[in-house]
Amino acid sequence: MSFGQRKLWEMIKRLPEEWEVPGYGLCWVVALMGNKVIFYDHFEEGFVRSSWSQYGVVDRYQSGDDLGTAV
Repeated sequence: MSFGQRKLWEMIKRLPEEWEVPGYGLCWVVALMGNKVIFYDHFEEGFVRSSWSQYGVVDRYQSGDDLGTAV
């Protein structure tokens, strides 16, 4: 990570916490940034982002999202 990326990560990271993805089950959320979450997608085995509007619930599953564009 660059210095800027690391600084941002330090501001948004959190201890992994299980959140619900409606219709898919639970996932591990690792970061919050405004109305976005970064979570581990165990179906595609990678980290992706999505929106959230209720704490503990990811609004929708988005496969194939590139974490490189998340921050």
